[in-house]
Amino acid sequence: MHFLRSIKKWFRKRQLIKKARKIEEQNAKIEKRQRKAAEAQDYKSIEEQLEERNRHQTQNLLLIFDKLQHTMDPLVASRVFNTHFCPLISKLPEELLLCILDYLWDDPVTLQCLRAVSSTFFRLLHRRSNLWNYAYHNNQSIFWNFMYLSYLSITGIDAQGITAAYLDKSNALNLNHYLQWQLRRLLQRDGRCDNCKAWNDDYQRHTFDYCKFEAPIIVNTPCKPRLKCYGCYDQHDIYEFSLEEKMAKKHTRVCLGRQGTVQLCEHVQIPWARIETHIKTFWYQEHHSDWQTWLDEFKIECKHSSHDTRCTPSEAPTWPQARLGLSSLRSRIILSLEWEPHCRLDMLTLTKSKRISAVELKLMFENLRRQGPADILCPPYHSGTLQEMICFHQSSFTRPLLYYKMNDEEDKESGEYEEDEENTSPVPSSSFPSPLTLSWSHSDRVDGNRKELAIHSHILEEANGTGIFQQGLKVSYRRDVMICKMEDVRYPRKSIGPSHHWLHAMDARTYPHPQHVRPLCTNESCINYSQRPKPFHDCPRPPSEPDRNELSCQMRSCDLRMEPDIWLEDRA
Repeated sequence: MHFLRSIKKWFRKRQLIKKARKIEEQNAKIEKRQRKAAEAQDYKSIEEQLEERNRHQTQNLLLIFDKLQHTMDPLVASRVFNTHFCPLISKLPEELLLCILDYLWDDPVTLQCLRAVSSTFFRLLHRRSNLWNYAYHNNQSIFWNFMYLSYLSITGIDAQGITAAYLDKSNALNLNHYLQWQLRRLLQRDGRCDNCKAWNDDYQRHTFDYCKFEAPIIVNTPCKPRLKCYGCYDQHDIYEFSLEEKMAKKHTRVCLGRQGTVQLCEHVQIPWARIETHIKTFWYQEHHSDWQTWLDEFKIECKHSSHDTRCTPSEAPTWPQARLGLSSLRSRIILSLEWEPHCRLDMLTLTKSKRISAVELKLMFENLRRQGPADILCPPYHSGTLQEMICFHQSSFTRPLLYYKMNDEEDKESGEYEEDEENTSPVPSSSFPSPLTLSWSHSDRVDGNRKELAIHSHILEEANGTGIFQQGLKVSYRRDVMICKMEDVRYPRKSIGPSHHWLHAMDARTYPHPQHVRPLCTNESCINYSQRPKPFHDCPRPPSEPDRNELSCQMRSCDLRMEPDIWLEDRA
């Protein structure tokens, strides 16, 4: 009995010990949870503090940038902000920036983005810069070492001056075809509105922006689906028809090229039928050799009063015109859309040093664009930038005549941003050189497609001298659309169909919107704005993503040679 009582007592003690141990473990778990919760709360509070600090710093920087935009030309404000207020560029020396670039040499897309957003990085990453040549000889940088060896591989000369067959070294600024499309997507995303970004996120397969008038190539298929247009009497790609026309009867089906029109201005639309009718007159005339007379017979004008911007009543009216002509190589027939408005310079205010304020000059060009089809013929690539101001770049001989800072009353009282103007000596001759010719142009890879802007100075008929107030500027906006080849006109046929470039030049509001591309965007600040013309399209096929080894090999020999506007505009 005594033994049994001892066993029971020992068993009770064991139960009490286990229970106490379990309570201790539970208390330890509770304390651990409380400790983790407190740490998480502290970490969350630290994150909130960091976010609040970053938000406050961002707001301060935005306020500084906004003030710069109001006290100087907006085109200059971005560069001044990056130079003096950007935490990365303004505080770090260029030696550290070069070290940072060393770690990015295997990411060419990031390097291209850095070159696009900052003039400092553009200068440091310039192919012709002496920095990478000097750094290679002093063994200071792996990045610049690769750059120099890549330069040798392009020129075919090695370090000892001996001709080299090929040096297989990576060039950090070169992009293969796939990386070019990757960079293009990043650049496009910066200019898209939230709706277009959401659409691209939902439809990843359309990220490369196929041509909306050409069906994608399907693997293991003999040919792409095509339908016959009974207006052109020819087979077209299935994407050149609206959904209603695809379901229509055969003998009534017409393509989008015959439904849409090309816009000359807000008052005049040019259908393809009018072009085709004039081409048929050449087929039935007796003298087929008189090309110029036949081309000059086609002329469309808009005589709306808002387009007449002549300086004096004695000058000829400045109506927008549409004419037929020959391409530069005289192998294609083109449709030229032109408008040549005039503007007087006596409405501008000169600064103390007899210069023209760049802000006032920009406002004058903006007002000129509102009076006519300038945004249709030469649309700006980015909001707030004008091709007219590109003509007055810093290396131009007219640069000394312009002043790129405002003369606000507040700035005059405070003396802020007036130092350059006060210390600048007056311009010897306060007039534009005569004759003045400034031009900006862009052509795509097909002869016959071109958009051009040219600025000429002319003396007013009522002027008594050659000063700046006795002169005017004539701005020429021109846009060419390839119509057909010369062979298509020489040999008569039943009908002639619209060219592929005509399809892209059409006003998107004049034909049914295709179902396979993004909806028309109504945001004017978006790069996909529906009324922003995109006249030049090579319609390239998106590359398939290669494997890592193939990607690293292709990076060594490909280069980025596409124009900036083609990168930013959507193919769709």
